[in-house]
Amino acid sequence: MTEEQLRAAVERIGEAATDVHNTLTVLDRQIMRLEIALSMQDDGEQP
Repeated sequence: MTEEQLRAAVERIGEAATDVHNTLTVLDRQIMRLEIALSMQDDGEQP
């Protein structure tokens, strides 16, 4: 691989890592919302 190809690959890896991080952040928020909704069904107990 040339240096240019390596730089492009590293950039794509960085973009993919950012996408994964953002997706996990959204998932974490959704899990928290689900836990709150479920706790409301269980007599208001917090998870």
